Amino acid sequence: MKTTRLATILCVLIITFFGIPFLSFASELPKNYKKGEALVKFRRSATRASMRAIAERHYMQTIRVFERLGIEHVKIPEGINLHDFINTLKNEDDVEYAEPNYIRMPLEVTPNDPEWLEQWGLVKTSMPDVWNVTQGSDGVIVAVIDTGVDFNHPDIAENIWKNIGEFNNNGYDDDGNGKIDDFYGWDFYNNNNYPMDFNRHGTHVAGIIGAVGNNAKGITGVNWNVRIMPLKFMEETGDVVSEIKAIDYAVKMGAKIINASYGESSISVSEYNAIKDAGEKGLIFIVAAGNKSSDNDGATKSYPASYKLPNIISVAATDSNDNLASFSNYGATSVHLAAPGSNIKSLIPQGSSLTPGASVRHGSTKFLAHGMEFAGQTTGITKALYNCGFGASIDDFPPDVNGNIALIQRGSEDGSQLTFRQKVINAQNAGAMAAIIYNNNATEPGSVYSGTLGEAGEWIPVVSISLNDGNTLRMDGNPTVTVVNYPYTSLSGTSMATPFVSGVAALLLSKKPNATVEQLKNAIVNSVDKIPSLEGKVISGGRLNAYGALKSLIPDISDKIEMYQGWNLVSFPKLPIDNTAVTNVFADVSSNVRIIWGYDNQNKKWQVYKPKVQGSTFDVIGNIESGKGYWVYMDASGNIDMTGWTASTALIPLYPGWNLIGYNGTDNLRTAEALANVGEGWQIIWGWENGLWYAKHSTLNDFSALPLNSLSKGKAYWMKVHEKNPLSWQQ
Repeated sequence: MKTTRLATILCVLIITFFGIPFLSFASELPKNYKKGEALVKFRRSATRASMRAIAERHYMQTIRVFERLGIEHVKIPEGINLHDFINTLKNEDDVEYAEPNYIRMPLEVTPNDPEWLEQWGLVKTSMPDVWNVTQGSDGVIVAVIDTGVDFNHPDIAENIWKNIGEFNNNGYDDDGNGKIDDFYGWDFYNNNNYPMDFNRHGTHVAGIIGAVGNNAKGITGVNWNVRIMPLKFMEETGDVVSEIKAIDYAVKMGAKIINASYGESSISVSEYNAIKDAGEKGLIFIVAAGNKSSDNDGATKSYPASYKLPNIISVAATDSNDNLASFSNYGATSVHLAAPGSNIKSLIPQGSSLTPGASVRHGSTKFLAHGMEFAGQTTGITKALYNCGFGASIDDFPPDVNGNIALIQRGSEDGSQLTFRQKVINAQNAGAMAAIIYNNNATEPGSVYSGTLGEAGEWIPVVSISLNDGNTLRMDGNPTVTVVNYPYTSLSGTSMATPFVSGVAALLLSKKPNATVEQLKNAIVNSVDKIPSLEGKVISGGRLNAYGALKSLIPDISDKIEMYQGWNLVSFPKLPIDNTAVTNVFADVSSNVRIIWGYDNQNKKWQVYKPKVQGSTFDVIGNIESGKGYWVYMDASGNIDMTGWTASTALIPLYPGWNLIGYNGTDNLRTAEALANVGEGWQIIWGWENGLWYAKHSTLNDFSALPLNSLSKGKAYWMKVHEKNPLSWQQ
């Protein structure tokens, strides 16, 4: 009873003083933790002597210390119940908390459908529109904390991060980061410098983020030119200690985005603190919501997705019909958005036992094919096709098949059990570069089967096709065909949805490298496509829209501002993304600019820029601002080319009295429509063009001036208002 009460009091104190609402432990620990291990955090007031005394008292051995977080990874004696150990530790005055080293699992669901869909998710999320603006940058690093990555995969090798501070395989820690030869990242599961994926999960995730685009191989990732940092912390499973090590490495080595396609139902305060620390260092943590079809707002949550941290984006999954995927977790207050996560095509490790994607092409005809398990892989072998019968012996293979492709029928002439392996060995001995094995199922002549070569080896590419398609090719003489048997496949899960968001975040950083975590998160979450099936299921009520996120974060379209000799009353609907200095904005016409006047609407003060005259009693214009108007005197005509993005909603503050405003809409807008939201707060608006004044009065319809019927893009206006009120319109 005393122990229970003390534990309860400790939980309350933690909640009170540290503001973490979820730290109370259940009476029984979940079973998904590593036996014999715990994570302990001592209070800041604890001395080294008291910590040693606690360690000795409880017979615990320190494995690792996360000094920045103040967390110790400890081993407990054999035969000690972990639940009792933790409860006892929590009664120590110098212990802030203790918890198990919880297991984390890949959040993946593999579909049963053998017919994999194409990359439908890229179209759904408006990726082609984004690629017109950016294909990514090799200066942006995404840490994939997962089962490792096949960093030699031909469709992602160019985009793999390399530690340039390290000389590969020289046996020294060249950059002094505590890791020897960590040229391709690190394997925290096995504690070595070889973060190779032997599972498939991490490679599949990495491929969605950053498979090389426009290289005539396999698939394309969301981001064509990103850098993927492989950080392995699990195989079939991993643990929080390994995860924290990986997070810590990502922070130290320059990653800006962490993709976390894993989770489980247990809370880890250490994990929470590590993610929080990463956020404080400027890293955004994008995490899968979970695959248990459950509500993360309810009693069964998935972690780390459910931690309330500002740098976390939690991602649910949708299918190709814009429905919430049947397996996906959700949460109206805990899951931020959804992304495509059902039947998502991406990479798998080379030589994987998972059947790769395949096809056979003859001219404009594409035949449905399955990759043979363990077979060699190719992005495309184009050669002449030779009929080789059943391929039962070397005699079945014509001499011309050497250097070309063998067409082999399944089964045997005499009914013997002739294996695919035997057929392929014969084809290889005959010099074939690839083999096509067509089905012998006369009752289902259109069916394609899956086959295996039994074990990994130095095999040529082998694919299977239907009986009908095999007969078509056989009767065509020796047609030229293309065989594709490439290391990719389709998988499902919130694990597959998460890298869509990570890839988009990296694209945003490629255009705005200094964007904050808050800016990235807001741009992604607030720009979704609203989907009825997601209403009340995720915070945003929608699915990822990459183009919308890009438009939300940075300025879109090129504009030409026409400047005439004499006075011009102009505004700038679009401005350069990175440099709005007056000298940069007016660089195209700098030799013709005599003077620029601006106006501080709030403080009612003039501002000036005089490139040809030194000194001024007025405030100097430093940067040009969208939504403000400027008087510009030109000694000669000229044009200013503006490249940038326009916000989806224009919002211009108005202050009592006169305001010099710039209309920054993308198209001309009727004046009455533009002023509708201001209500009765405005009195008059003036426009000026080619030496003529135009006006619209709030109450006088026959005001003695030329009528100002519309606001024009790139123009500025004087407006008088009675009270502070914003002027706004939808772009």
